[in-house]
Amino acid sequence: MKALQVVLFNKQGHIDYQGQRTEIDANQLVMVTEEAEIHAASRSDWLSIFFYPGEICQIYHLLTDLINQNYVDDHRVNKSVKAVPIFDELVNVIKQLHTVSKTVMLRFVFTYCLEIDKPYFSNLLNRYADPNDKIFEFVNKHLYEQWSVTRYAELLQMDVTKLNTAFYKYYGQSTKAWITEQRLSYAKQTILETNRKIADIAFDSGFSSHSHFIGAFKKRYHCSPSDLRAGKR
Repeated sequence: MKALQVVLFNKQGHIDYQGQRTEIDANQLVMVTEEAEIHAASRSDWLSIFFYPGEICQIYHLLTDLINQNYVDDHRVNKSVKAVPIFDELVNVIKQLHTVSKTVMLRFVFTYCLEIDKPYFSNLLNRYADPNDKIFEFVNKHLYEQWSVTRYAELLQMDVTKLNTAFYKYYGQSTKAWITEQRLSYAKQTILETNRKIADIAFDSGFSSHSHFIGAFKKRYHCSPSDLRAGKR
């Protein structure tokens, strides 16, 4: 499955996709596969943000009450480019949310687009969201085990290269990078919300080495866990 582009057109432009050109007016939002080519008079006239199926799956269960489920009109999704109008305040909100969290931003954008055209964006969401893949179910279920990528691959009865290929297609990054990001995010939340010892949190987050956890945490958040808890960020 290819990545999904969320494209914000500040000014008029066009999209080349599957041999067809679609003219896009200014102040429009488009969701289209990564294979589509975006054009405008200047590169600053549009903003494109990529989302992988795994990221889309993270918001799927939050939108189930808004979508038409279990139906995918591949012809409509594959052959058309749907643009929806946006306004300056909305563009600013989307950009601000992107700096905070891609997941929050994507949920906001899909919520807005579903109000504009529920059938089309339900089809698009259903097509990209595949939360039942056994590989990712297994990794998520055992995310905080102190296992290496090699161990995950062994238990899944596949080689590391194949596992990494699956993660690149699904999340746009290696297995190790994705697992580390999830573990650090969980650790950060736990540090902020509890008074538990940092060493215990590191262990429960899946890090077998306290020093490795500290180093990874500083690299990701530009502060130590203790400084984060003390508010020294």
